[in-house]
Amino acid sequence: MSHVKKIVVAGLSAGIALTAAAGCTGPAARPGAAGPAATPPSSAPTAPTAPATPSAPSKPTSSKPAKPSTTSGGSGGGASDKVTWAKVDFRKQMFYDLNCPDVPEAKGRAQVYSTKRVDLTGDGRKEVVVAGTCVYLSGADGAHVLIYPGNDRDIENLIPLVDIGQDQDLTSAAVRIDGRRVTVTSKALSKKAPTCCPDLQITQTYKWDGGTFVRTNISQVKLPTE
Repeated sequence: MSHVKKIVVAGLSAGIALTAAAGCTGPAARPGAAGPAATPPSSAPTAPTAPATPSAPSKPTSSKPAKPSTTSGGSGGGASDKVTWAKVDFRKQMFYDLNCPDVPEAKGRAQVYSTKRVDLTGDGRKEVVVAGTCVYLSGADGAHVLIYPGNDRDIENLIPLVDIGQDQDLTSAAVRIDGRRVTVTSKALSKKAPTCCPDLQITQTYKWDGGTFVRTNISQVKLPTE
């Protein structure tokens, strides 16, 4: 009988323990019961961040080399004066200024008879007097005498002050300078003469008048026929 009581007491103790455990945990949630409300996702999608616009690469800065100066501010006759004018090839310069035809035999150069440097304007700077002609396969063209400005100018952009012979058929040009006067003596063609045979001798004198060279005298004589 005592054995039965022990079993009953043990069973009762076990039931009490199970009941106490159930009270601690609380009832289980029923299926379908409403739980805590979940936070719904935002209905408005977040706008994507625009990628940053890449900045254009900066262009490398290139400094154009300065044009070398070939001018001289000294007075005529100085050492710098000689060096400056020595840089000018008047065969090329006259080829350009006379608009010579670019024939193969010319090789980009005119034929120069003479070059003289003298102060013709009275400003202490020497002008350059160049006599020459264009070159052709059949011979030389009409002769010209160009007077270029004093060396205080930009000699890389020379512009002749006067073209003696521009409107004449000169076949030669001998230059003589007396003080500030330039005298050019030339054989020339009259309108009736064939190109082979000049029949005139023309002598003309030019002088600076303060702003330009003007012709102060011209004379011509008939050459003897051969």
